[in-house]
Amino acid sequence: MAQVIAYLIHSFPLFSSTFVNDEIDEMRRQGCRITVFAVQRPSDAEFPPAFARFREETTYVFPMRKGAFLRRQLAAALGRPRRYFGTLAWILGRRGQGLKDRLRSVFHFAEAVYLYPEIRDSGCRHVHVHFLLGGASMALFLNRLYGLSYSLTAHGSDIFLEKAFQAEKLARSVYTRVATRYNADFLRPKLPSDRVSTLEVIPFGIDRSGLPPGPQEAAADPALRLLAVGRLIWQKAHHLLLEACAEALRQGFRIHLRLIGEGPLRPALEAQIRTAGLAEAVTLVGALPREQVWAQYRKADIFVLSSVSEGSPFVILEAMAAGLPVLAPALHGIPEMIRDGEDGLLFQTGSAASLTAGLLRLIKDETLRRRLGSAAEAAAVDFDHSHAVGRFRQSLYASIAATEKES
Repeated sequence: MAQVIAYLIHSFPLFSSTFVNDEIDEMRRQGCRITVFAVQRPSDAEFPPAFARFREETTYVFPMRKGAFLRRQLAAALGRPRRYFGTLAWILGRRGQGLKDRLRSVFHFAEAVYLYPEIRDSGCRHVHVHFLLGGASMALFLNRLYGLSYSLTAHGSDIFLEKAFQAEKLARSVYTRVATRYNADFLRPKLPSDRVSTLEVIPFGIDRSGLPPGPQEAAADPALRLLAVGRLIWQKAHHLLLEACAEALRQGFRIHLRLIGEGPLRPALEAQIRTAGLAEAVTLVGALPREQVWAQYRKADIFVLSSVSEGSPFVILEAMAAGLPVLAPALHGIPEMIRDGEDGLLFQTGSAASLTAGLLRLIKDETLRRRLGSAAEAAAVDFDHSHAVGRFRQSLYASIAATEKES
């Protein structure tokens, strides 16, 4: 357990990925030595103040020191010419990739070379990466150039949308964790037959200690309180939820939606709210620190996830732990988290009509809401954060040890 592991994340810490912070904290509580590296330093508005300590300890690629960049590229090119230029040729000669993907991969290659001395000097011989995106490309190139071993945690959109070197990233990873059988089934065919065993399903867990105790808070306003949590990006498909809210209002139901999150689609959603006459029924709250998000679960009656691309959404587990009835799409691994009609309701992914039907069903039936919420709270007990991290830690270190023994 003495080996130092480097966590590599593209932008860290962020409101949208506090689960990575939690994992690092829990890994350390369980005896792991971890150093953190990231490509981008987030602005003050992008991360919770409670996690400022992570920004202070993280080593970032940017802002990049130009002199150091040139020296490190030159040192790698002269010290390992075959690997350096061979990897560049491999990137540029890769078939089936567009110019944008090739150029982006070259940037990730240069970033990996720039970051390597920092990782080496920290004493790390293994890199763990969340998401099969640019950070995973950097880990792949670090492996080809310097022989650093790496492992991966794959999530949702990164699996289905990121195609650059995906098979190679998986094949060279000593261990890859996914949270659902669906994601495992999707990735397994991309692995060579002798590498299939490196892929493991370990559902994510949540730490419920931040959830305020007690039942849902009573509302002074008789409007039914809806809650959605997620970045304002296309994957979350919040426009579908707004359509459902507009239909509920047309049918005479009193509702109020609080949408927690920030992102590039805020102007479009604000325009939709104005056009649909939802100004009094919808509040775009913006990003909130986690303790305030937890408090909002206690003030809600229904939780809705409207996404069209997801992996294993932590917000579903949080809502379940708070005893909320959850309405979510039957998307990818979500049916492994929610049993339709037992501890939540599922709707057809991307269908405003199906989402609306599910929402109206919950709005009309208080008994159903209470039954689903109670069952969800009981089911959430199985998603324990400490236990999930413990399983991951054991598998990760076993894989690293096996790889070192082979080499």
